[in-house]
Amino acid sequence: MRTAGARQLLAPLAAALLCGCVHREIEIMTRPPGARVEFDGEVFDRPSPVRIPFDWYGTHEIIVQKPGYFRERLFVHIAPPWYQQFPLDFFSELLWPGRIYHICTYPLVLDKELPMDDVPDDEKTAMKVGVIERGEAFRRMAREQLGLPPVPEKKEEPPKPEEPAPPGPPAKE
Repeated sequence: MRTAGARQLLAPLAAALLCGCVHREIEIMTRPPGARVEFDGEVFDRPSPVRIPFDWYGTHEIIVQKPGYFRERLFVHIAPPWYQQFPLDFFSELLWPGRIYHICTYPLVLDKELPMDDVPDDEKTAMKVGVIERGEAFRRMAREQLGLPPVPEKKEEPPKPEEPAPPGPPAKE
């Protein structure tokens, strides 16, 4: 009899201790939908929009890609809500008599890639010159910060005049 009474007292106590739970999810929505989503290195089979459960608050990596669009990679910091702060987290995780949902939503807009075939030649040349100039500026800045001597300037040689072609064999009549 004594063990039956103890079980009757312990059963509600055990149920109360096991009932609390916080369910955490991150929802990733993309425009356009249907992108492949990677969350903290794990690739998901479902295309966006997608809800992904997570276990811990802090910084997470999200990578979203879709053919024909630029790949988006971002780091998001998910801060815990007030009921997940110490010491309240003990009660919300273990003692609260229901389930608490915490859902974070991140909308992402993917930019469309433009094929280089449609870009005019003068714009391609301007892009190339801009990349070279930025590279040279970065090289100068890095050498200055490291205390290295500057790179000697390239001396451009003047273009050589075209020489006439050597005479060929005489033409046959």
